[in-house]
Amino acid sequence: MRLMMQSLLADHFRLAIHYETRQVPVFELLVDQPGTLGPLLLRHPDDSPCPTTFRSPSPSEPPQTIDSRFPATCGGLMGMVPSAPGRFRAGARNVPMELIASSMAEGASGLERPVLDRTGLTGKFDFAIEFSPQPDVLSAPGANLRSDPTGPTFAGALKEQLGLRLEPRTGPFDVLVIDNVEEPSAN
Repeated sequence: MRLMMQSLLADHFRLAIHYETRQVPVFELLVDQPGTLGPLLLRHPDDSPCPTTFRSPSPSEPPQTIDSRFPATCGGLMGMVPSAPGRFRAGARNVPMELIASSMAEGASGLERPVLDRTGLTGKFDFAIEFSPQPDVLSAPGANLRSDPTGPTFAGALKEQLGLRLEPRTGPFDVLVIDNVEEPSAN
């Protein structure tokens, strides 16, 4: 589907793009204390049930025990119900550290640069994080949310809940470069 959309855009707008690796301001995601992970960052157990879509269990199936600190489904980042109003909570199950790192630069975290995984952690993980977004993140047009002033900051939650930290650096990052785009014809 993405390739079809890309082809449609290229034809209709005479769109030409390419990717370049550039040195840009980034955050490196690191383990705060080597050998120690936070209480909400766990290696995903190999024998754990891990559905990729939510479904109600049938009466004939034995009940499955799933750690309620993490989302019920696996494979992607999901919003979760926070413990208090004005907080943001998200998590994932059975995901690589690269996905955790790359998802931090989006949304409520307030980070405005890419996050590169430099933890050295391999395998798949379950994680959840809850924090109070900075007030300027919540002040998007149409938003009427207030940040919980008693909640942890993103950096504090990252350290206390996941055992990770961010270091500002300059590093390589693939950027999309638009070579050409034209206004479409009238038809």
